[in-house]
Amino acid sequence: MYPESKITVNPGAKLIIDGGTLTNKCGGMWQGIVVKGNKYQSQFPESNQGVLEIKNGGLVEHARRAVYVGNPDAPWDNTAGGIVKISGAVFRDNIACVEIPSYRNGSANNRSYIVNSTFETTDFLASVGEHPWAFISLWNVGIININGNTFINQNPDSYAFNERGKGLKSSDADFYLKPLLTFPGPGLIKNHFENLYKAVETENTGLLSVCDIDNNEFENNYYSVYINSVDNANIVSNTFNADWQYAELYLTQSNGFHIENNDFNGQADGYGIWISNSPGENEIYRNRFNNNEYGIITMYDNTSITGGLQLLCNTFTDNLQHIRVINPPGISNNQGSESLSAGNQFYPECSNGTSDIDNGGNQINYFAERGLEYEPLCNTNVNIFKAEHNTCPSKLNNQIPPGQITTLSDSINTVKTELAIVTDGGDTEGTTEDVENAEPDEALKLRNTLLEKSPNLSDTVMVSSTSVEDVLPSIMVKQVLASNPGAAKSDHVQNALDNRQNQLPQYMRDEINLGKDSLSHKEKLESKLSAFKNKRENLINRKITRLLLDTTEQSLDTIENLLSSENSLHRVYQLVNFYISQNRIQNAQTLFADIPQNFDLSNTQQTEYEKNAQFYTVKFALKNAEKSWFEMSNEQKLLIHTLADDSTTNAGMQARAVLSLIENKDYGYPIPDIEEGGNKNANPDPENLPETFSVYPETAKDYFFVNCNLKELKMKYAKIQILDAKGSVIQEIKLNKAENHIKISTASLKSGMYSVCLKSNGNVIETKTIVVK
Repeated sequence: MYPESKITVNPGAKLIIDGGTLTNKCGGMWQGIVVKGNKYQSQFPESNQGVLEIKNGGLVEHARRAVYVGNPDAPWDNTAGGIVKISGAVFRDNIACVEIPSYRNGSANNRSYIVNSTFETTDFLASVGEHPWAFISLWNVGIININGNTFINQNPDSYAFNERGKGLKSSDADFYLKPLLTFPGPGLIKNHFENLYKAVETENTGLLSVCDIDNNEFENNYYSVYINSVDNANIVSNTFNADWQYAELYLTQSNGFHIENNDFNGQADGYGIWISNSPGENEIYRNRFNNNEYGIITMYDNTSITGGLQLLCNTFTDNLQHIRVINPPGISNNQGSESLSAGNQFYPECSNGTSDIDNGGNQINYFAERGLEYEPLCNTNVNIFKAEHNTCPSKLNNQIPPGQITTLSDSINTVKTELAIVTDGGDTEGTTEDVENAEPDEALKLRNTLLEKSPNLSDTVMVSSTSVEDVLPSIMVKQVLASNPGAAKSDHVQNALDNRQNQLPQYMRDEINLGKDSLSHKEKLESKLSAFKNKRENLINRKITRLLLDTTEQSLDTIENLLSSENSLHRVYQLVNFYISQNRIQNAQTLFADIPQNFDLSNTQQTEYEKNAQFYTVKFALKNAEKSWFEMSNEQKLLIHTLADDSTTNAGMQARAVLSLIENKDYGYPIPDIEEGGNKNANPDPENLPETFSVYPETAKDYFFVNCNLKELKMKYAKIQILDAKGSVIQEIKLNKAENHIKISTASLKSGMYSVCLKSNGNVIETKTIVVK
């Protein structure tokens, strides 16, 4: 094909490439194949649409966009809907390989499929001044089956790490990423992703979608799976192997996920799972984490009113830190319950500085069965209690026993009723008023009243009790709090004690903190309630996922009724997005507008709502005008860009998903430098460093060396960052050996000056400069 030429398949036409090769001529890249359709027509019969079939080793190479369904210059127009059938094909050295934009027309499934094919990049694109973008790109389409393919960059060193290409990029789309079962033949052929920048990147701008990542192989990708604002994702039975990476699985602003039976294998580097700002009753269940820097790491708020993220039945082996919670509020303060342990296993136990749980969030009550491997003895801010054995049964069959959701609802209501009776003698409001209105001469009476309701006082009452310093003397405050084990485990109570004008003596604080070793009846009920709610929410999530696969009126009605019956803020937001996806914009607008009246929003929730209101203003306007994100006004784009500056909010991350879609903007991952926990060594004094960090030669042609002796620096972990003249990080290398001697290729570096920084605990220790010829 001549440079910039293309092939167009119009509606009603069919192009079959059975073996053979489509390639460029005269050196320049060609445009590729455009498959046109009609998004207002069904794909049944196929003659309504253009059809492309590539099979039996058919090769497409050296194209800018090898296959595009619709109009590449206007992805939102009405020419989407074409069908691509790719089986046994080869795509080599294309900037983009297969792009399928917006098409949903009456069926959950799209007739397009991509199976048993090879997508590869060599050093060709680098030789012509280009780099790969994405092998497969989906936007707002019904289910696409992607089975048994290979996605590989054969020459990763020819490209900067963030220019090595993406395997699958999905936005508001439904897809199955699963093995292909062949018979006769080799049997099970898995999707394989290797040497890519991001193997799978899936983001949503508010729609409920199907994301099924099941039994795939990920090998040495910088990032393996990135999930942003996607609810009900299914990530099961995958293998993640990496010599170097940031996160093998990264989730942010996502809920209802099913993460089970995955293997996360590192080289004492990177993160197995990173989860950020996903508040709700979620769980990470029955996975294996081996030889990572961090097995699981969480950031910001992953809690709910009665619980939050639970880490259950996982096995951690030889990670430098098995579980790390960076900051409050963290994860569920109950991991497991007295009747069913958390079931995690930790190997080795506190060996070579390994931390089982380094918790920088609110205090955790961890329920462990007997056995050293089950108890996270090497921990920070964790209280360990004995619990019954957890058999950790598989949940992979996705079956929901009849009546189990109703049974769990009844159990939840029973525990709630008992908890209301037990807590503060059944009258939290009245007890709080008694504390706040007490006079100094009523101190003894108030103290006796509080002791009568102990050991089941609420945080609200205990915080009030610490604050009435003119009524309750220190000794009485100590007596009340020491009688309530929850005081020792409550960050609210501990903060209130820290903020007292008349500080309690340390021996009193120590006596209060003895409560960390026991549980009140109220605390046991709270852990049971959290376990019941977690189990129920996960069953509902599985039911929603199953219903999303079916677009019959009955299934859609079931989803609506299910979400409507749940009196939770998260489910209301889901219902708003469900209405939008069904083009019931008036229902969505009314439901969203009523949120402040129907919920007592906390300050954080109110801020989140106000951010969401800005995002939904744009979304509702576009939907009412029957326009897509690509058709925003300049004013609307400016608002989306402003929201995207904040990675800590749901609106901000959805705004980033929008800009990733329409501008191919890549924010990377919002991962900050992590300060090491209390069991790590402090930073050395840069002024007194021995000669332990060197970079040579100062002028490099093909490669240069970095030497770093962590033992002499008295550090266990550090990283090397290579920055360009603008200060952008081009490459990052984690160090964890006592002595490190690293050869770094300059193949992916352009000529110019670079800084080589040694960093630890988020701080720059020393910087060297090199020049690449």
